[in-house]
Amino acid sequence: MKIFDTDQYRGMVDPIPGIILSDEDKAVKLGGVLIVLAPGAEGVYHYHERTEAVYVIVSGAPSIINEGTETKVKEGDVVFMPAGERHVAVNRTDRPASFFEFFTDPPVGSDYVPVK
Repeated sequence: MKIFDTDQYRGMVDPIPGIILSDEDKAVKLGGVLIVLAPGAEGVYHYHERTEAVYVIVSGAPSIINEGTETKVKEGDVVFMPAGERHVAVNRTDRPASFFEFFTDPPVGSDYVPVK
């Protein structure tokens, strides 16, 4: 068992390597990372062929663009992202935003496909 105390992760600026759940934790079919978005940061629009993911918003108020629709989320929200849906996380605020991403089919990025 592993407990993720969000208070311990809130306020982290640049977690390296950011991996919070792996085979070292006996997680075979599930992985997890902490993602921190600086103010104004935007990821790469992409999708995953097989991977499903759940985001747990730890701090801030990022937005998720999913299939072209932008939705603002906030601390405490939980987002499910099905395989095959194009998405990206952005931070349009003046405060850092962070979230856990728990995903199937590790390792992270194993079926990452950028959208051009």
